[in-house]
Amino acid sequence: MQSFNETTLSDIQKEYFEAISEGQRELIRKGAPVAFVSLETGEKICSFNTENYQPPEGALEMLARVILPDIFKCYENKQADSAE
Repeated sequence: MQSFNETTLSDIQKEYFEAISEGQRELIRKGAPVAFVSLETGEKICSFNTENYQPPEGALEMLARVILPDIFKCYENKQADSAE
């Protein structure tokens, strides 16, 4: 992970950075990628250390394994609704 420079934060980044716990701030300082996303709109509010970030292949596979059953259920429900 690369170093983090608090002096270059935008106003919105400063607001969110100050609102999180010290432990979370320390992870960002160490270079951990973090993004704040609106749950209502899905739009990214601000992010830290996300430039050129690529999650490890294993993390992507685990995410897929976790959400795949819910995706199947969603489509099964849609097919059942359209059949009625």
